Amino acid sequence: KEVPGSEEVELAEEILGLRHSGFKQETLDGVVHKPNYRKAYALLQNSKQQKENDKANVLLGYAHLTGEHEPYVSHNTSLAYEMFDKAAKAGLPSAQRALA
Repeated sequence: KEVPGSEEVELAEEILGLRHSGFKQETLDGVVHKPNYRKAYALLQNSKQQKENDKANVLLGYAHLTGEHEPYVSHNTSLAYEMFDKAAKAGLPSAQRALA
C-alpha cells in the first residue's frame, strides 16, 4: 500500500542525494549545479503538511537539527525533536533511532 506523500519524499531524497536511481541533477551547459534544496524541502513540507507523511517529518527534522540548509529550512532543534517524536509515535524506525 502506497503511503500518501511518498512520491514527493522519494523525489526530495533524489534531489538531496539520499536515494540513487538514475535521477539526473538539473544541469546547465552540461555542468551539474548544487541540488535544488528549495524544491526538495518544498516537496517535503507539502508531503508532511497535506499528507502527514512521517518520513517527511524525519527528513525535515534532520534538516532543522543540523541547520545545514538554511535559509530553506531553519535551524530549530526543538522543532526537530517534535518532528522526530511524532514520527516515532507512528512507528517509524528512523525517527526512533534519532531519538535514541
